[in-house]
Amino acid sequence: MLRTLMIISGGFEFVFGISVLVMVARGVTVSGVTREQATLLGIVTVVLGLAALIMNNRLDTPLGLGTAYGLWFYNVIAALILIYISMNVTDSLIRGGAAIHTVLGLLFTYALFAPGHLE
Repeated sequence: MLRTLMIISGGFEFVFGISVLVMVARGVTVSGVTREQATLLGIVTVVLGLAALIMNNRLDTPLGLGTAYGLWFYNVIAALILIYISMNVTDSLIRGGAAIHTVLGLLFTYALFAPGHLE
């Protein structure tokens, strides 16, 4: 289950990061976000997605397991931040992102911390 979650989450993050970088390159702006902040977000999510996609076959090593814990932590924190933002904004994309990160965070929590699931 953990390997599948890493592929799904890593794929989403990689595609999201590439789409942010393409939007920055095209000159699309969002109010309150600088071009440098958007570029940094895109680069970080691309790297996170690539790390998850590369390490999903190495979950028996400390580096692979550390990547899984890092992806779990990222999804939980992203879910909390997006839920907080969605309480003040009526944007459906923010709420969709909050829902996706919440579900992935819960599934990672189950896969990593349920007894007998991680040997």
